[in-house]
Amino acid sequence: NWWEKPTVIEEYKLIFFTIPKVGCTEWKRIFRKMMGMNPWIPEMGRKGDVLIQNPRTNNLTTLSDYSLADAEMMMKDPEWTKAIFVREPKERLLSAFLDKFVQEDSYFRKKCCNHHLSEDELKHCNDKVGMTDIRYFLERTQNCQDYHWGLQSETLDEKWWPYINFVGYMHSLSEDA
Repeated sequence: NWWEKPTVIEEYKLIFFTIPKVGCTEWKRIFRKMMGMNPWIPEMGRKGDVLIQNPRTNNLTTLSDYSLADAEMMMKDPEWTKAIFVREPKERLLSAFLDKFVQEDSYFRKKCCNHHLSEDELKHCNDKVGMTDIRYFLERTQNCQDYHWGLQSETLDEKWWPYINFVGYMHSLSEDA
């Protein structure tokens, strides 16, 4: 999972963990710019957003690029900042709804309107997706887990939480960043 691979910027002794729907794409653009790269991957639009998330195509260094011993040393070194930003849960859920259910409805259809549903439920799901029925979205996501609308605390492996020494908040981004 791409979001589980924190970005490392050695020059600033920064290890940055991302959570989906908490500015991941924009953070990675900022990191590309910090590293002297074009913040935009040549393929624009939705495909460009996917490419910037993928460590194989965004040219950002991740913690998994280091040996286990080096990664452990960096994570335990108090001189390194291990940062993460979180978002107010209702805002994040609304962002997931608008992005993955209303605008990019193919994502929700593929993820949640699938073979696990009866034929009638599948038809109902496909009819609802793309509409602005947040009630259906909330009901359906109870049984269709995804990192875009799941709990923020669960998107990051619990082994990392003890090392995080900076938590920023989207509502106070300008002060926290």
